Amino acid sequence: MKKYVYPKGIAGELLGQMVSYVYDCEVCFIDDSCIDTSLESFKHELTANGETIFLAWDKRSTLNDSTARILINKLNIYGIKYHYDSFFMISKMTANKLYNQIKSKKWDKVVAIEVSGMANDKHIGFLDDCLMSNDIKILYLCGTNLAYNRVINKIKTNNLAEVAFAVCMPCYYLELIDFVRCITKVSWTYKNNYIPTICIGHSLSDFSNINLDLYSKNFDYLCISGKCYMPNNSVGGGGI
Repeated sequence: MKKYVYPKGIAGELLGQMVSYVYDCEVCFIDDSCIDTSLESFKHELTANGETIFLAWDKRSTLNDSTARILINKLNIYGIKYHYDSFFMISKMTANKLYNQIKSKKWDKVVAIEVSGMANDKHIGFLDDCLMSNDIKILYLCGTNLAYNRVINKIKTNNLAEVAFAVCMPCYYLELIDFVRCITKVSWTYKNNYIPTICIGHSLSDFSNINLDLYSKNFDYLCISGKCYMPNNSVGGGGI
């Protein structure tokens, strides 16, 4: 079975990884940067087979809205069908498959950790290692392919398959993961309203004057470094 993702790019590669996980299939990337992979080259194959492609447009992030409109126009001109909200659709399917897999593993105590790839996720420190050493299972939710590959390499190298699992999941859809004990995240997107959400702040961020009431929609708990690590040696006050 083959599924089509358009275009490639960072968002497309992330979506492709999710599509591959959900459908257990080969993913074919369509991208206009090269004539051999362009929509023009694939249009007859797609229309003849009645394919519906996955448009790599993360509507919640709004980062590539203008590009998405150009791509949608091309798809309409060629009469090619596409999933309008691919990221939400595949994220829901990813969450459902994850739930069933974790249930089949009979994992009870599970903590989800978002890894975005920012600064190689160094500010997470050894949180995952500490949790696993205390009989906690880890579900890594990776916001980029780079972060996913790094985590997968860690799991394989250290034989952690019995205590850790990783999938790609954009930060804007983490509320779909409602079957773990809690979720720790590094992005400042909205919190998960179904389970405790812990935001791990980067040590270079100045939380000394943050108004927690304004950010209550983003997290339940904010974890920050000690005052000696704060910018300008601030006193702090963001809360722990």
